Amino acid sequence: MNQADFWKLIEEVNQSCPSQDHESMEAQMIELLIHHNVDNILDFHLIQQEYYHIAHRNELAAAGEVMGIKPTDDSFPAFLYWLISQGKSIYMAALQNPDSLANIPCERKTPSFLGFGYVAYKAYSIKMSLLDPQDMSDIYDAISDRGYYSPAPKIQREIYQELPNRADIDSSYTLEMIRALFPNLYDKYAVQIEKTGLYWEQRNKLLHSDCVIHARIGLGLRPKELYFEGTPENIAHFLATYKVADSILLTDLTDHLVVYSSGWHILSCPDEELHQEINRSLYPLQRSEEEPQTVFSVSDWISREALETAIFDEPPQWGQIFQPGGLSG
Repeated sequence: MNQADFWKLIEEVNQSCPSQDHESMEAQMIELLIHHNVDNILDFHLIQQEYYHIAHRNELAAAGEVMGIKPTDDSFPAFLYWLISQGKSIYMAALQNPDSLANIPCERKTPSFLGFGYVAYKAYSIKMSLLDPQDMSDIYDAISDRGYYSPAPKIQREIYQELPNRADIDSSYTLEMIRALFPNLYDKYAVQIEKTGLYWEQRNKLLHSDCVIHARIGLGLRPKELYFEGTPENIAHFLATYKVADSILLTDLTDHLVVYSSGWHILSCPDEELHQEINRSLYPLQRSEEEPQTVFSVSDWISREALETAIFDEPPQWGQIFQPGGLSG
């Protein structure tokens, strides 16, 4: 069996199980594999593991986390096996750009399918019980007896020749990085992002910042309030993001004025040194020399003291919290 045969079997299962019911898909794949000889079952397993290890990338871990996959030992493998189970075109597109996963419907709460990683194991066990009921070995014993743990060199070369050439991201990715890299995924799963570890890392970083900005943005009949870390660069990018706003009032948490602007045109900034630092980042944005970057912000605020004294059964969501430091009942 080569990689083309491997993907053909998966495509056959997907066509026969359009509802993507995992139990049906797993049973169908095992049934198909049983009709192959033992060597083909072993080849299927080795090819599947090769694609699994190829997909073990930081950017897919980041995309998976946005989609509700917890970064644990079991959850990420289950996500990668789900990705393989979707077929070659979806798998390759995700390697090329994980943001493509925003276009894939997922019937389950989270895209995970750990059982798909064991279809060859189960098929091998059933096959051997039919061929030799006395043989108690499993697929791992058989692979060990073969003496190699990867697909045949020719098949392995062909697998890698088909892969897109894309550099991975660093393992220390942030929520802002994910929003910039995968805007469609971020928008699709925006509601559940607040439940991710990434969100809470960013929130805790903001919570412990020495400079938090309270922004009041005038947008016609839909004003909004946000909180973000008040570095000069962040302020510049924040103003550029809301360049069409009627007015933007930025204060610290004690309501002292930091910046007042009309869109991204600063009308008042009492701290002249800060004004100059903001302009150094703002001018390239206004001249279209750089693109504005998303600034992590929250719509409600809780003080460190309130958070430390509060008791939660699970991490609070920002919707449960109101500013400036009280907790909703």
